[in-house]
Formats: sequence, structure tokens, C-alpha cells
Amino acid sequence: MKQEKGSTTPLAHSHATNLSFLLILGLILLVPAAMYAPLIDRDEPRFSQATVEMMDRHDWIIPTFNQQFRFDKPILTYWMMRFSYMALGINEFAARLHTIVSTLLTALVLYWIGFRWFGNKRVGLLAGLSYLTTLQVLLHGRLAVADAPMILGVVLVHIALYELIIKKRTSEVYPWKWFGLLYGGMAFGFLAKGPIIVFVPILTLLLYRFVFRRKPIEKTWLTLKPILGLSIATLIVAAWGIPALIITKGGFWAEGINEHIVKRGTEAFNGRTFLFVFYLITFWISFFPWSTKFIPMIANLRYHYDVRHAFLLAWFISPLLIFTFYATQLPHYILPGFPALCLLFGAYIESGKTLSARVKSISSFSTWLLVGLISLIPITFLSFCLFLPFPEKWIPLQKCLLGFSVGLLGIIALTFQANMRTYWLILGACTLSSLGFAFGVASIKPTVPALQLKEHMRSMPENTRFFGYRYFEPSLIFYSNRLWNEPQSLDAITALAFSQRGPTFFVLREREWNLGDFWKHLTGQDIFPKPAELQHHQSLGEAIDQLTSNGYQQKTIEGLNLGRTSWVKLHILWRE
Repeated sequence: MKQEKGSTTPLAHSHATNLSFLLILGLILLVPAAMYAPLIDRDEPRFSQATVEMMDRHDWIIPTFNQQFRFDKPILTYWMMRFSYMALGINEFAARLHTIVSTLLTALVLYWIGFRWFGNKRVGLLAGLSYLTTLQVLLHGRLAVADAPMILGVVLVHIALYELIIKKRTSEVYPWKWFGLLYGGMAFGFLAKGPIIVFVPILTLLLYRFVFRRKPIEKTWLTLKPILGLSIATLIVAAWGIPALIITKGGFWAEGINEHIVKRGTEAFNGRTFLFVFYLITFWISFFPWSTKFIPMIANLRYHYDVRHAFLLAWFISPLLIFTFYATQLPHYILPGFPALCLLFGAYIESGKTLSARVKSISSFSTWLLVGLISLIPITFLSFCLFLPFPEKWIPLQKCLLGFSVGLLGIIALTFQANMRTYWLILGACTLSSLGFAFGVASIKPTVPALQLKEHMRSMPENTRFFGYRYFEPSLIFYSNRLWNEPQSLDAITALAFSQRGPTFFVLREREWNLGDFWKHLTGQDIFPKPAELQHHQSLGEAIDQLTSNGYQQKTIEGLNLGRTSWVKLHILWRE
């Protein structure tokens, strides 16, 4: 059978077949859970509700959340979400659609890059497959946040960089299409998530030139026409940015850049502890199951190393290096480098894998160690579900753990298909994984407090005032589509209850159980409230008695606070 140059496997299918396979696989992996999962506090409801509020005001410039300016991210995500709402209505799936589309486009573009740069369809197919099936992409590839469009922008910018100044050209005519892709992609990425789209490619070029290639750039840096290109990209961003700065009196710069980018880089956000090796640890989970092949993949580069591998290595290391020194650390921050790693993975699988006995031994050991460690998660979950007695109110949580165990086992099964030659087995494992995750999120959805209260909150009169005490989650604001206030004490609650005229709605948190408390309960250990909690319970009971005696109706609910991975008990009091 005919083989492609450099391929160790039969000729891949046609471009149309390969692209269709990637598209179908991506839809299977991303859509089911995105359709059934509630919005996860805290970022998903903020993006989603900010778009709703922009639509209510007929505003295309300034996002607000709970009727307050929201400076966290630029405007592109809100625009994309808005078009989804217009097409599908305001719901969780529509809020996530822009992320799913961006993730699918990234996988399809990776296929195109793999074929164009390596002359091999399977390199591209393997790159797209590995990207779609990586754990961190499976999580962030369907969330209602800004990361996926930004990553797509990073990919487009790096394509243009490689084509402009590294890849040999057969024509002396200046390739304006790559110039347009470079600076158009840069503007797109900036409008999605800010200046990271500029820092990553700059560092990529520096690492390529001085670390991984250590030879003069194939073409002069002036080939990029940086003055003209950056001016055009700046004008595109400025078309939104200048009106936004004027309307907010500089707020988008003062808070959006200084607070959410500069300050997070110098001070750990939300009290997180800075750990220099954070990404060296979390990478193995984030890039699983293909992190099992990372060591042999890197070792194999000594036999198959050229400008393409040097450029992709520089691209992968760039965000890793940037965020290693960034004070606020989250596992998904290094996602912009994953497309490059997936291309390296595809090239490795197709290279013939020339490995020494020592590397093979290390690779085998690291693979089984990593698979064993990751397998402990579903094994532990399954043990909880099968052998520990769950209270009736926590049965949905039991089903959720079962679903997530099945989903994770499907991803683990991919480890044994690293060569990706049996596509039906890959499709089967991914389908099993997708159905498991979808079952898990569907099981837990009825326990989410905001969803339990959704119909009640929306049925309240338009002039109702809403208050949340010790439970002020963004999901309440999205699912009610109302303005919320946050009293700071129980005395303030009772004062408001007696002074307010008209309909009022209170959500008061009595108690919150974390994972440690959950484990103690399942293993039969007593959970003793702390003295401060006992005092709070007594004061809360007194406040509830005062409100009910003043004509307020009351009910108690319990549910899962997904944003904090905790179980909460809430008291709802209202007066129409």
C-alpha cells in the first residue's frame, strides 16, 4: 500500500475524511457535558450574565456583572457569547458554544499545520486527536470563559510567524496573507484575553533564536513588518478599546490591566501559595494521557530535530516560562503551549521512534507510574460509591462520582492507544468518556442551589430586592437575572427585613461542608462544629425567627457549591 513520506503506517485517509473524523470526535467529547452541566461558579456565570446585561442595555462596548463594570477580560468573548444567545437563546450550552467552536477550530487548524509543515496527514491527525483528548482541553474546551478563543489566536499567530520568517519560500512576492494572519490573529487574541497574545510569540522567537535553534533567523526580523503590523492590530483593538476607556474613565486600563494582569503577576490571587515547580507538577495531569509519552518524545528529538521541532519547542516552553514566574498560578495558564506539544507528539508517533534501551525503560516506568497515579482517582471514587453508605440527600453526588469515574477511565484507556492506529477504539473510548462525564454533570445539576431556586427567583415581582449572606455566588445572579446585594452581618439582615417595603428575597448560608468533612461523614466520624459556627447557628436561628414572625416565608435547601467543591445548607426567606 502506498505510504506517505516518513510515515510508518498506511497512508492516511483523505483530508475530508480526517477533518470529519476530528470534527465528529470533538463534538462527541465536548457537546454532551456542555449541554447538561450547570454554569460553574465563579467565572462561567460572570461571563454569561455580563453578556445578558449587555443585551438588556443594547450595549456592545462595556460588560457589566450585577450592574457593575466588569474589567476582567476584553470584549470578544462577550460578543461571541451574544451571537450564541441570539441564535440559541440564553442557556448554558449557548454560553459555552464559542469555546466549543474555538476548540474544534484549533484541532482542525492543527491538522492543517501538521500536514503542511511535516508533509504527513497522520501528523496533523494525531496532533488534532491528542489536543481534543487532553484532560485540560477536555475541561477548558467547553467552559464559558475566554481561554479557547485566545488559544486559537495564539495558534494563528504562530502559524504566521513560522511561515514568514522560518519556512523557505519559493516566491519573492511578499506573502501578505501571512502578514494578515499574524496581526489579525494578534488583534483577535488580544480582544479575547489581553496582552498574553503578544508576550507568547515574542518569547517564542527569542527562545527559537537563542536556545533551541541557536542560529541566525532564516529571514530578517523586518520580514514581519512589525511597525505596520502592530499599528494595524492596535487600530483594530482601539476601535473597541478607546470608547471603552472613555466610557469607563480609564477603568479598563486601571483595573483590567493593572489589577487583573500586573497585580496577579506580582501577588498571588485569592491567597494562593506560589510554588516554583507548580507547572512541572500539574503538567503531567493537564496533558494526560499523552504526558505518558513526553519523556520518549523529547528523547527522540535527538534523531529527528530540525527547524520545525525547534520552533515548536520554543512555542511550548514560552507560556510555561512566562507563568512559572507569575505569582497567580492555575493549571490552565500554560494551555497556549499545548498545540505545539500536540504537533510534536504527532511528529514523534510518525517518526519511527528511535529510542535507546535506557529511554525505553524510563518511558515504560514513567508511563505505568503516571497511569497508576491517575487511576487512583476513579478507583477511589468507585470505592466511595460502592462500599460507603451515602445519605439519601447525597445520592446525586454518588451518581456524579460514578459518572466522572467512567469518564476518566475512558481517557485512561487512550493511554494504550498511543499509536492511534485503531480509530474505532479511540472513538469508543472517547464516547465512553463523554457519556460518563455527561451523566456525572446531569446527576449533580438538580442539587445546585441556584438551579433549585431558579423558578422561584424569576417568579418574584420585578421590584423584588435580593440579598445573599455568606452565599453570594455568581450563579444566583445568572439564574435569577436580578440585581443582588450582599449584607455583611445578620444584624444588617434583620434591619433590612424590618425596614424594606415591598417584595424581598434572602439567601442565608447556615453551614458549608468541605471535602474533609465529607470524608469524615462517609467513614462514620463525627463532625463537630467549631465554637464560631455554633454561635453563628444560634444567631442565624434568632434572625430567622424574627423574619418569619414579620411575615416572611421560609424553606431550607441543600446542594453542591461547584465553585468551591463543597456542600452547603441554605435558608431561603421571602416576602412578596
